[in-house]
Amino acid sequence: MEAERSPVGQLSAEAARVPEAAELISQIRGYYDSKYWHQLTDALFEYLQMPQVAGDAAALLEFHHNFVRSVEKRINPLRMVQLLKIVCANQDADRALAILEPYEEVLKNQPESNAAQMLWSCLKVHHMVAKGEYMECRDRLEVLQQQLEDTHGVDVAVSAAYHGAWADLHKAMGRPELYYASCLLWLAYTPIQNIPEGDRPKIACDISIAALQASDMFNFGELVNQPLVQSLKGTPEYSWVSDMLAAFNEGQLDLYDKAVQQHASTIQNSELKDVLNTTMRQKITLLALMELAFRKPKLQRKLDFGEIAAHCRVPVNEVEFLVMKAMANNLMRGAIDEVDKVVRVTWVRPRILDKARLALMRERISSWAQSARGLLINLEEVTPELLVS
Repeated sequence: MEAERSPVGQLSAEAARVPEAAELISQIRGYYDSKYWHQLTDALFEYLQMPQVAGDAAALLEFHHNFVRSVEKRINPLRMVQLLKIVCANQDADRALAILEPYEEVLKNQPESNAAQMLWSCLKVHHMVAKGEYMECRDRLEVLQQQLEDTHGVDVAVSAAYHGAWADLHKAMGRPELYYASCLLWLAYTPIQNIPEGDRPKIACDISIAALQASDMFNFGELVNQPLVQSLKGTPEYSWVSDMLAAFNEGQLDLYDKAVQQHASTIQNSELKDVLNTTMRQKITLLALMELAFRKPKLQRKLDFGEIAAHCRVPVNEVEFLVMKAMANNLMRGAIDEVDKVVRVTWVRPRILDKARLALMRERISSWAQSARGLLINLEEVTPELLVS
């Protein structure tokens, strides 16, 4: 049960509890007394996001009960729901839902609160997922989807919360492909600075594991270039995930086997243990085949079965099946010559180019430019009268 205090009394209690925030709390008191509601809102966000404040669920609840509620009608509805998000973040699901429940009617009775209502619904879904109410969550999100499609100029905070809610649901239901796709959309609407620094490695790890688990996810370039995923580097606890991502992004079996051997105990205690020798091995083998085809000049993409078998570490009699699987997943196109035991590759799925692949492309363009220059010189020598005329 929260201690009952006046708004000013609560500010005094906060100053005593968090002495390092005394100056900020004094500013909040000044804005409150002067009724500078916009400045007060900004100061409240700054205070509630301080690590020593945001991590204390009971103190947050008390501050919300005694101070925030006294000014909530003066605050922009959308920002008020964003404050609720901070207050509810570390509460258990039942308590968070109890805090949120009264605001449904409050928001309905406020003009220009459509965005706030949608954000409130996303926030409610987030905590309903924790209670296992998956079907109701799905129904709410499908209604929200239609609302978002019918609304112009949706605030990015609402879009981020919507995709984040879908990600929560997919993760809880064990759908790595859909969880990963929703996370990428969530990241598209969420600046890295809006994610607490201490939470970044864990979130990046969860997203990366989903990408590694997903049987139909082969483009790791977009993921490894995300600023969030960069937080895995230099973090000993998650170095194994970073090494696995590097192997899949490069399509290198050597890197994969090295990471598996180096981090064997950690991987065996992770969600990847059940797919390590099945889904993941198949994926890295297909990526190795893609990389082999990509590094061949376009007019020389003729791969014999022996070369593929050696590079992808599969028996020769399984090469045809491997190539067919790659084509079925739209990773490459071409034709299989069963008589001559060769594969003629006509197209390889585009991938995000890193520095090594960009260097390879530069070499190819340089070679093409030299060939074109040689052709021009040959034409000038053979048909001078045509060029002059």
